[in-house]
Amino acid sequence: MAHTDKRDRFGGDSSTETDPTLRRKATPVVTRPFLFLLFESGRPLAGGARFALSGVDEVVIGRGRRRECTRRRVGGEIHMRVNARSRFLSADHASIRESSGGMLIEDLGSRNGLEVNGQQVSRAILSDGDVFSIGRVFFAIEYEEVPESWDADPWFGDLELENADPEQAGLLTLVPDLGLRLDRLRDEARRQSPMTVVGETGTGKELLARAIHRLSRRRGAYLAINCGAMPRDLIQSELFGHVKGAFTGAPGSVGYLRDADRGTLLLDEIVAAPPEVQLALLRVIQERAVTPIGDTRAHGVDVRFIAAAQQSLSQAVVAHGFRPDLRARLEAFVFDLPPLRRRMQDIGVFVAHALRSAGVTEKDEPFLSPEAGWRLFRNDWPLNIRELVLAVQRAWASARDGEIDERELPVPRAGALRRKSDLKDQLVAQLRTTGGNVTEVARRMGRARQLIHRWLKRFGIDAEDFRS
Repeated sequence: MAHTDKRDRFGGDSSTETDPTLRRKATPVVTRPFLFLLFESGRPLAGGARFALSGVDEVVIGRGRRRECTRRRVGGEIHMRVNARSRFLSADHASIRESSGGMLIEDLGSRNGLEVNGQQVSRAILSDGDVFSIGRVFFAIEYEEVPESWDADPWFGDLELENADPEQAGLLTLVPDLGLRLDRLRDEARRQSPMTVVGETGTGKELLARAIHRLSRRRGAYLAINCGAMPRDLIQSELFGHVKGAFTGAPGSVGYLRDADRGTLLLDEIVAAPPEVQLALLRVIQERAVTPIGDTRAHGVDVRFIAAAQQSLSQAVVAHGFRPDLRARLEAFVFDLPPLRRRMQDIGVFVAHALRSAGVTEKDEPFLSPEAGWRLFRNDWPLNIRELVLAVQRAWASARDGEIDERELPVPRAGALRRKSDLKDQLVAQLRTTGGNVTEVARRMGRARQLIHRWLKRFGIDAEDFRS
């Protein structure tokens, strides 16, 4: 399959991650194509799947008794078949083959047709950013960076999440680079050192923290405290506890830290913790003991700390005066969670999680209308996974006979899927604004310089033309 660069909406570029503990050794990477089964409207609890396209000459997608991918060699070509269980799929519904213009997808005379970006077509060249739907099953082809070692077994990259453990939702992804980092996180979860999870609001930091706690096999409780939402005059008492009579009307409390003994404590919005609380937390981490307010005795505690923040703690040290010594302790391990707009391959994963969290099972026979399915991909979900999950759960609460209708989902802000031309226009606009400064363009777009250079080459743009 032809080589092209990854686009902005799906996955992003892995080199933008700032996680030093996950990149101690440089691993040679290559860019390889994948077919992503993003979502099944008729089986929203099934999650998604990923199929490697390396060396494949033709793909046929159609209906089968179960969801599966098979490959066979015919003459000098490799033919791949992907089946899904949708009753709206024809036996042989559509084919994909490389052409001189790119990836050519064709309808094979199906009953229900082919849609690319919501438009009915019989054949089309797939561009960066295109989502296509056949038989109410949504797909995309993406080029992802993977370890060079994967080439030893070119189809090693297949991944099926239909039977994944729902309790591991925070650790599930179809994005190869993110999946590799999550594998390393699984190893770290079994250790006891503090860690920090960084990501925009709603990216699943608490979902990930709960998964880390389960993997750690710590016998104590998992607790979470939002350092930004708790009143400043109460946060010390809530964290460290207080003796009876420590202040007017105080009945006595052991506090979150002792409640989380032998367990895990998530310090959400840690940057918002007052300076005196930061100092006390530092002492707890160093001495593994806590002194309640009004008490003179220290109580030993065994707590695994997970801090959550919307920006790196190193940035918080400069911007907000966060304690550098506490930052050093909490950043023993750092994990960056990308926003949903950079991992839209995982839409199906989070829709399944949303419904299962609401108590939905296969017996309820949930399904989405065709337009409801498209709305999942037309929306840019600025509040990330949390917004998507809440929208799906609200829609399910209003569903009739198991159907989630598009009217129950948010109206897309952009109105349509992002297309390749949008990316080019955005790139040109940033080049004009920055006077052709590629480094600054990369910073503003949240992408690596290497990716910006690849985009420039793809669109035939010379950054020198924008320099005065």
